[in-house]
This record gives sequence, structure tokens and C-alpha cells, in this order.
Amino acid sequence: MALEDKMSLSGDAKSGDTTNVKLTWSEFNFVMCCCMANLATSYSVAAAFPIVPLWAAEKGISDVTAGSILGAPSLSYLITSPIFGVLLIKCPCRLLILYGIAAIILGNAMFAACENPALIIISRSITGIGNAGSEIAAMTLVSRRFPQHIGKIMSWFEVAQGLGWMIAPTLAGALYEHLGTDLGFQAPFVLGVILVSAILVYAYYIIPNDHGIEVEDEPSEGLISELAAMVGMLRSPALAVTSLVLLIWSITVNSVFATVVENTGMGAEKGGELITLTSIMYIFVGPWAGWVADEYDGKYNRIMITAGLVLGTCILLLVGPSPLLSSVWAPHPVLSGIEVTHDSDAMHLHGPVRFGWWTYAVLMTLLGSCEALVTAPSYPQMVIYCKLGASAAGPLSALFSGTWSGGEAVGPVVGMVLVDHYGYAMGTTILAMGTSMCVAVMLVFPFERPEGDLKKKEDLKSSADCLLEGKGG
Repeated sequence: MALEDKMSLSGDAKSGDTTNVKLTWSEFNFVMCCCMANLATSYSVAAAFPIVPLWAAEKGISDVTAGSILGAPSLSYLITSPIFGVLLIKCPCRLLILYGIAAIILGNAMFAACENPALIIISRSITGIGNAGSEIAAMTLVSRRFPQHIGKIMSWFEVAQGLGWMIAPTLAGALYEHLGTDLGFQAPFVLGVILVSAILVYAYYIIPNDHGIEVEDEPSEGLISELAAMVGMLRSPALAVTSLVLLIWSITVNSVFATVVENTGMGAEKGGELITLTSIMYIFVGPWAGWVADEYDGKYNRIMITAGLVLGTCILLLVGPSPLLSSVWAPHPVLSGIEVTHDSDAMHLHGPVRFGWWTYAVLMTLLGSCEALVTAPSYPQMVIYCKLGASAAGPLSALFSGTWSGGEAVGPVVGMVLVDHYGYAMGTTILAMGTSMCVAVMLVFPFERPEGDLKKKEDLKSSADCLLEGKGG
């Protein structure tokens, strides 16, 4: 089917009114298919979090190796995302999406078949490469197609990510609890092969052929020039600050995800439910944050990001709980030493306060809202301060995704090392110190909107129209 048929603009968009674009069925189907690519990536990453720490403990594998298994997809994502971002200047997005999803299937299949930690790390790295290709290509294609509604469409992507993080940990934890160490470790990824294969078929028939976007006033000058342009994006201090805050937040959240199951003594099933609660709240808050980012043209992005960081810092202090709070909050008798119980209704944490499951569930649910408030406005915020024009969609998508994946790669290792050396309570306190520094930066840094921002949006709109009219290369 021709690209024009697949991606035709609605009447409002054709007439020049892009404030309220109503998607046609083919457009909606196209966006949902790109969202499913994000669902495939998040499921493949999230399925490992509730079971790898427990599996490693039972097999006598070190915390560093377990953290490397959890972080391998994100590390390979981080390494390959700049390459994919530049290649998308010329390469068709559809091709990269399909090959990326196929790589995810291969990685999941290898994970299910391997028992050696080194081979598992290799399989997770392949998954990460597939994640980078499919996710960045989908984000680039949608950014080009809906340049005036990046926040809203990106929030749909975040919902798909949240669904993956909601389904995978619960399913993986339950299978691990009921099927045992070996079969329960493999089963979530066998199901992942089936799920992602269905998404591959869906994408093959729905995503249209595309040939990139050539903008008349910004001709492509080759791969080296595009690499230089991508590096040039960081010349904007506001863009660099936003990226740094996103990176630190990603490290923090993924540190919590990697350590919450083992250090709450809840077991794989209950621990997976805690991560699921975070994703549920993320799904609810993410679309709202994206809508605000678009509706008010980025006016409240800084406020939302700062609010998420402040609330997140408070949660990190409570979740340990931090030794800083022991003198002012001790609702239960102080425990002597460190005790961990696997009772599903109550638990002892690395600290002086005893929590019930519901208290911890509330904290993790609130953490999901913080994650949405920080993440959803970050991409629109980066678009505002990007110094490139219409050619920025691919590199900027790679920068955003690569930044988050950098945290996913480092976070699990950081979390496990902190817990191993300082204990869970002090480890989460150190993470809270990092987010509090981010709060200070967001409050103090002078975010000044660059001149010509509206022109850049019009450039992106023009480039999308070129694609629809078949003017692309």
C-alpha cells in the first residue's frame, strides 16, 4: 500500500490547523503499531528484573554478574543508538523497525536456551541492539509524522512501555515461583518470543515504506557531517542539562527496580507485583504529562520534571527507609541488626522501620507517577532546546533513548553495588542525594527558550508534508 494511503492527513491537518489533529483509522493503526514496537522492547527488558537477582543468588552467581545481565540490553542500546540515529537520516525507518524486532526475538530465544551467564549476557546484548533499532526508528517516524504533537504521541509510546513493564514482571515472577528455578527462568522469554513474533507480523503489514526525509533548506552532506551535527546538539546547555537529569533519574529508577525484589524479602511473585504497580501509575500519569507538554507548548515541562524529582527523592528516603529518618519516624520497635523475612504479608528491611506490603506498594506506586512526570516531558523539552532543524528527529530520538538506556545499563549494577557495600537503607539514601542534586539544578539553571523554536516546528511540519507528498529521497 502506498505511503500516501497509509499516512494521509485528516481534514484539520490539511487545512493547516494542527492544534487538534484527529487521526484517521490508518493513522491510528500506524501509531499503535509503532507503540507495539515499544511494548516488545519493554517486555524483553522488564521480564528479567524480578527473576535474575533470585536466580543468581540460588546459582551462586555474583551480584555484579547479575547486574550485568540486567544492564546488558541497555548498554548495547546506549552504544548503538547514536549509530542508528544517524543512519535514520538515510535508511528507511520501516526496515530498521522490522530488523530490530527480529533481533529482539533472537535475543529472547537465546536467553531461554542458555544457562551460561556469559551467553546470557550476549543474548541480552542482542536484545538491546534490537531494542535500539526498533524503538528509535519508531520514535523518529512518529516524530516526523506528528511534529506538532510530539508530547501526546510520545505519551502513547510511554503507555506501551508501561504496559510492558506491567505485564512482564508479574508474569515472570509468577512463572518463576510456580515452575521453579530452571523452567521458570526460561518460560517468560519463551512467551516473549511468541508475543514479539506476533508484533513483527503486525508491523510488517501495517508500517508503510518510507525513504527518509530530505529538507530543501537543510541538504544532507554525508554521514560525517550528520555525526558532527548530532554532537552539535549538545552545544545547547539546556539540552545537556535535561539529558543529564534524565540520565541520573534513569540510573536511580533502575537501581530500585534491580534491588527491590531481593531486599524486600517478598519473593519473585510479590516483588514483581511491586514493579507492576509502578508501571500502572506510569500508564495513568504519562499521557496526562504528555498532553500538558503539548497543550501549553512546553511551558510547564520544567515544573513537571522538578515535581517528579522532588517527590521521587522523598520516596527514596522512605523506601529504605533512610537512616536520616530513624530519629523522627519509628512507628514500630527498632530492630537490632538486619533481618529479612520472606513472609508475604510483612517484612523487615535493612533499617530500623518495619513495613507491611501495602506501605511499600503505595511507595512504589507513587514512584511510577514520579517516573512519568520526569520522563514524559523530557523529550518535548529536548526538542525545544535542540539547535538542529528538521534533520534532528533521528539524532534527537537516539539521544533521548540512549540517555535513558544509559541509566538502564548502569542502574542495576549501581544498585547492587550500593546494597552490597552500604546496605539497602543507605543505598537508597545515596540515590536520593543524586536526585536532590538534580532538583537543585532544575531550580537554578536558567532555561531560556531559544529564538526560532517555532520555525523549527514548522520545518518539521514541512518535512512531514514532503514525506506524505512523496518528496522524500
